[in-house]
Amino acid sequence: ALALTIGARVGTTATSVIGSLSANTAGKRLALAHVLVNVVTAVIALLTFPLQVMLIDALANWWNIASDNYTIKLALFHTTLSVLGLILILPFKGKFQRWIERVIPEKAKAEAHSQFITPIALESPATAVAVTHKETVRMYGLSSELIIEGMGWQIDEFNRGIPLALLSDGSQNSHVHMQQQYKQNIKNIYSEIIGFIIDAREKAHGQYDEQLSELWQANQLMVESIKDVKNLQKNLLFYVHSDNAEIAKAYYQLRLQIGEVLRAINDVHHTKDETDSRLALDHQQVLVEREREQSNAIIEKLIRSRKINAQMATSLMNDRSYAYSVCMSLLKAARFVFINPKKPQAKQANTIGLESDDIQTLNQTFNNSNNKEGEL
Repeated sequence: ALALTIGARVGTTATSVIGSLSANTAGKRLALAHVLVNVVTAVIALLTFPLQVMLIDALANWWNIASDNYTIKLALFHTTLSVLGLILILPFKGKFQRWIERVIPEKAKAEAHSQFITPIALESPATAVAVTHKETVRMYGLSSELIIEGMGWQIDEFNRGIPLALLSDGSQNSHVHMQQQYKQNIKNIYSEIIGFIIDAREKAHGQYDEQLSELWQANQLMVESIKDVKNLQKNLLFYVHSDNAEIAKAYYQLRLQIGEVLRAINDVHHTKDETDSRLALDHQQVLVEREREQSNAIIEKLIRSRKINAQMATSLMNDRSYAYSVCMSLLKAARFVFINPKKPQAKQANTIGLESDDIQTLNQTFNNSNNKEGEL
C-alpha cells in the first residue's frame, strides 16, 4: 500500500500536465514544478523505502496508533511524503524558480500598433483628420491607463468612478515598469500617428492642416505626461507611505490632483456641449494653477517648522513640478482631442477659456478669501 501511494502521487502529475496544455505561461510553470517535485520525492522515497516503513511504524507507535490500523498509517505516510517534498525543495526554492523560468520563458507580447491609420486615408484630408483623431482618442485611453497604474491605482476601479479617496492603494506593491509598458503599448502607435500626420499635411491645407497640427501636439503632450509620471512615480510611491505624516499628505495630494484632472477629462470626453467642456477644463486649470501658487508657501512653512527635512523638501519641489506638468499637458491635449473634433481649437479655446491673467486674478481672489492656507 505504501508503494502504491508513491506511484499514485506520481500518477496525479498527469492531470497537471494535461491541464497545462491550454494554460498560460504561469500555469505551465506550475505544472512542471508539480511534476518535478513529486517525481523527485518519489525517487527518494523508493530509495529509502525500508527506512520509510520503519519511520511510519515508529511514528504510529509514538502517537499510540494501533499496529494494525493501516488506514491511519497510510495517511501518515502520505503526510510524510509531502513533508519530504517540502524539505527537498525549500532550500533550493530560488534556484528552482529561476530554472523553471528559463525552461519555460515568458512569451513576448506583441507590441501594439495603430488600428485606424491606413495609407488610403491620405487620399482625403478630411478622412486623414478623422482617422488621426480616432487613433489619438485611443492613444489617450492607453496613456491615461498607464498613468493610472503608475499612480498605484487599479484601472477598473478608477474607471468605475469610485471616489479617489476610496480607491484601493496598490502603490506599495506597484511594479508598473512604465518604460516597458510605454514601449509595449504606446511607442509604436505614437510613431505611426506622427508619421501619418507628416504625410497627411503634405496634402492638407487650411482647417485640416491646423487640425492635424493640433493632433500632433496632443499626442506629444500625452507622451510628455507619461515621461513626467515616470519621473514622479518613484518618490510618490515611496513618500505616500512615509512615516512622516506631512510629506505623506503632500504626495497624496499630488496624486489626487492628477486623478482629479483625469476624471475631469473623462467627463469632458462624454460631454457634447462645447461651452460646458471648455469651462470644465478651465476650472481644472484654475485649480491646478492655484495649487501650484500655494505650494511654495506650504513647503517653506513645513521646512521652517522642521516637519520635513531638506531632502524631502527638494524632492517635493521637483515632483510638484512634474505633477503640474502632467496636469497641464493632459488638459491641453484634451482641448485638442475632446472639444469638437470637426474644427481647430487653438483659435476657439480663448473665446471662452481663461487667459493666464484671468487665472492669476481668480487665484488671487481665492487666496484673499481664504485666510488659512489650503492643502498642497
